[in-house]
Amino acid sequence: MSKVPTTLRASAQAGSPALGLSGQMVEEIVSRFHAAYDARDIDTLVELFTETGDWRLAPGTFTGKAGIRHLLEWDAHLSPTASCRTSGVGIIVHGNVAVSERLIEQVFEGIPCTYPAVTVFELNGAGKIEHARSYYERLSILRQVASKYPGV
Repeated sequence: MSKVPTTLRASAQAGSPALGLSGQMVEEIVSRFHAAYDARDIDTLVELFTETGDWRLAPGTFTGKAGIRHLLEWDAHLSPTASCRTSGVGIIVHGNVAVSERLIEQVFEGIPCTYPAVTVFELNGAGKIEHARSYYERLSILRQVASKYPGV
């Protein structure tokens, strides 16, 4: 027998009505994030976060809209083109949290690179990202880029 109250189980299955978000709404917000990332639309990406939101990933933790904008500008400069393709489990929603698995394709200094990534998004009741955590295999990226880098 489950120790989770029925109302919490139903809320998790349907999204998070207590927070004003359905599972479909959460999934749509994550899909908008991916579309804006592909388009390198930094303004839209920043607007998806709360004023004090944070994004943790390999280069560090970036906090607030200014910090997240700094990360995205650096990323777009490093790799002006990018695309995300859904892979693995796709997008899984549980309440106001979504987990997204995808393949990211980028070009670093003219060298193409594809790597798997998983990001966890925590949204507030207004549908803004409060916390994001991205996980990916940096060694795979380094191997792909280094193996094609001139002079290596």
